[in-house]
Amino acid sequence: MYTGSLDQGQVMQRVFIKVPITKRDKDEFYLYSIHFPHEVPSFRTSETCEYDSNRNVFQPLFLLTMYLPAGAAVEDIIEDLEVYVYSSKLERKNKFWTRNI
Repeated sequence: MYTGSLDQGQVMQRVFIKVPITKRDKDEFYLYSIHFPHEVPSFRTSETCEYDSNRNVFQPLFLLTMYLPAGAAVEDIIEDLEVYVYSSKLERKNKFWTRNI
C-alpha cells in the first residue's frame, strides 16, 4: 500500500503494468500519451529493460505505475485505459503515426 495524504486519511494502492516493446527499431524512440476516463490521483511512466531468459536477450518494457485509492475498481480503470504511442519515425504523409507495441 502507498500512503497518500495523511492529512486526509488517504490510503493508496500501487498498480504496476508492464508491456513488452517488441517492434521498435534501434534508432527509434517513442512518446507515450495516456488517457484515463476515470480520475487517477497520480501515475508514472517509464521504460526499462528486463532479461528474457527464454530468448537470451534484454527486452525493453513500457512501465505504467498508477496510484489509486484503496478499494478502487482497478479492473474498470485498466479496462478503460488508453495508451497512445507516437514514433520518432513519422511517415511523411501523416502528422502523427502510432504503432502497436
